Amino acid sequence: MTMTYLQPVTFNFTEIINYYDYEDGAILTDGEIQLLVIVCIAITVSLFGMAGNGTVIWYLVFRVPKNHITVYILNLAIADFLFLLLFSFAVLFTVLHESGVITQDLSGDITTEFALFGYATSQYLLTAISLERCLSIVYPIWYRYNHSKHQSTILCVFLWVFSFVMMIARFDICDEQHSCKIVYILQAVLNFLIFLPLMLLSNMILIMKIWRSSRRRNPPRLYILIIITVFAFLFLSVPLSLIFFLHQFGINSTEYSSLALLSCCINSTINPVIYFLVGRFRRRHIRDSVSAALKSALLDESEASHC
Repeated sequence: MTMTYLQPVTFNFTEIINYYDYEDGAILTDGEIQLLVIVCIAITVSLFGMAGNGTVIWYLVFRVPKNHITVYILNLAIADFLFLLLFSFAVLFTVLHESGVITQDLSGDITTEFALFGYATSQYLLTAISLERCLSIVYPIWYRYNHSKHQSTILCVFLWVFSFVMMIARFDICDEQHSCKIVYILQAVLNFLIFLPLMLLSNMILIMKIWRSSRRRNPPRLYILIIITVFAFLFLSVPLSLIFFLHQFGINSTEYSSLALLSCCINSTINPVIYFLVGRFRRRHIRDSVSAALKSALLDESEASHC
C-alpha cells in the first residue's frame, strides 16, 4: 500500500461525517451531503471486504496447503483486512465523538494511523510478490537453489516491522515541522522512487513472459493473479497516496480525499474476488469451492516454473 503521508493525521473524518450544523439547524450543502454518501458507501464496501478477506485468511490458514506464495497472499489479506477494519472504526469513533457519546476524538490519531499502516504494508507485500515472481522467471535456476523454505515468511515479517517503524517514526518525529518534512521526504523516496518502480518493472516482465508463452500454452493463473492484483492497486489505491502528497503542500480537497479513500476500500475488497475468479478461470467445475479456487490460483508452481 503506497504510503505517502507526513503527519499522523492527514485525513479528517470529522469533516465528512459532521454533515449537520446543530447550532443553526441548517442542513449542509449538496457537496457535503455527497461526501457523507461516499463515506457510507465506503463503509458498506469495507464490510464486504472484511468478510471476503476474512474468508481468504481462514482458508489459507486451515484449508490450503502452504507454500511461499500463500504466505504472501495471507499477509496481503491480513493487511487489507486491517485497513478496512480500522477505517470502519475510525469513522465509528468520529460519529460517536460528534454525537457526544465519547469525549475524545480517537479517529484522528491511533485508529487512522493503524488503518494507514495496513494500507502501506499492502504495497510493500505486492512489491515483494512481484519481485519474487520476476526473479523466478528471469533467473529460474538461481531462484530454485537460492530460495530458502522460510524466506517468504522472514521477508513478510520484515515488511510488517518496517511499515510499523515508519508509523512510529511519524508519531515520534513529526512534532516539529522541519523534522516531519525529513520523514516525509524519506517516505516519498521509498514509495515513489523505489517500491512503485520495482512493482511496475516486475509486472512488465511478467506481462512480456505471459505474452510470449501464451502462443504455446495458457499462462499460469498465478501470474495472471499477481498482474491483476497489482494493477488494481495502482489504479485504485495509488490515488490516496497522491492526495496525501498534495495535502502536505496545502493542496487539499475533502471530496477528492473521500473518493480516493473509497477507491482504496474498493481495492482491498476486490482482492479476494480476484483470487476466486482467477482460480476458477478455465476450470470445468463451475461450482468449485473457495478452497479449490484458491488452490488452483496459488498452487500451480510447477506450471509457473515452466512458463
